[in-house]
Amino acid sequence: MILQRSEGKPPYYRFDLLSRVPGLVHGVFTRHGGVSRPPYATLNVGWSNGDAREAVRENLDRVRDAMGVEALVSGRQFHGDTIHLVDEEALARALASHRSRQETASAASPGNGAVSASSPERSRLRESDFSAVDTDASGSPAASAVLPPVLVTPPGDALVTTLRGVGLLIKVADCQSIFLVDPARKAIANVHSGWRGSVCGIAGKTVRFMRDRFGSRPRDILATVGPSLGPCCGEFRNYRDELPESFHSFQVRPEYFDFWAITRRQLLDAGLRDEHVEAAGICTVCGTGEFFSYRGERDTGRLAAVIGWKSDTED
Repeated sequence: MILQRSEGKPPYYRFDLLSRVPGLVHGVFTRHGGVSRPPYATLNVGWSNGDAREAVRENLDRVRDAMGVEALVSGRQFHGDTIHLVDEEALARALASHRSRQETASAASPGNGAVSASSPERSRLRESDFSAVDTDASGSPAASAVLPPVLVTPPGDALVTTLRGVGLLIKVADCQSIFLVDPARKAIANVHSGWRGSVCGIAGKTVRFMRDRFGSRPRDILATVGPSLGPCCGEFRNYRDELPESFHSFQVRPEYFDFWAITRRQLLDAGLRDEHVEAAGICTVCGTGEFFSYRGERDTGRLAAVIGWKSDTED
C-alpha cells in the first residue's frame, strides 16, 4: 500500500493493485486529519458512537474532499450479508426520504413543542442528520447541488455501483473493508466484513451480485482487503460455537484465526484470480496509533474506507 499525503487533507492509504485502474479513486483513511476529540480523535466518521455531529460532518466533508467525489454514500452496518445497489433509483429514493425528513423536522421545530437540536435527546447523531444528494438527469449527483456529507442508504454491509462521482463509504474499526473493482464493466463495490460477515460469506456473495447484475466475470475483478484484525490478534475463545468448521484450518495458534486468509480463500472460491487479490497485511489492533480499533480501545471512532469513479471518467 501507498500512504497518500496532501497538504491540508487527511492522509489515506492506496493499493498498488487499484492505482493502475483509470478513473478510479480509493482510499483507506487513518485516524488522523480530522477534528473529533478523544476518544474519537480525530477523523471519526461513525455517527452512532457518541461523537459530536458537527465533528463527524466536518470529518466526512474532509474525506469527500480528499477523494474528489461529489457525494459519499453509506449506511448503518449490522454484520450481515445485505447488499445494496446504488443506482439512479436509489438516489431518487434517498432524495425523497430527505425531503420528507426536512418537512418533519420543520414541523417539529422548537416553538412547536418539539425537542431542540441541543437537547440531550439529540446529543448523538442519527441517520436523519445526514441528507441525500440532488441528482441530475443521468442520476449522478448534480454539479450545482449543495451536497451534504453523506447519502444514507438502508442498513446493509455492501454497496455496489457504476455511477460516477459517488464514493462508497464503509466504516471500520478492526473489521475488513473489501474493495471490489471490475475495470471491464466499470462496476465497483465496498464491503464491510467482520467475522460475522466472513461467516455469512458476504465477500463472495458480493462478487456473485456483480456477476448477476452487471455481467462481471469474477476473473476480471480486482479485490483488496484493508487494514483490519490480524492473525496476531484474532483471538476467538468460543470459536467452536461462533465459527464454522471450515474456518478451523485457518487457526494459526490455539484460538487465533487468520481472517485475511479466510477472505482470500472466499474470493478465490468465488472465481477471482490469486494475483488479483491484495491484502494490506496491517493489523489495526496492533496499530492504534494510526487506526481506530474496537478490540484495542473499545470506546473509539470508525475509519473511512472509500471507493468511487471520478465524475469525469470517460467511457
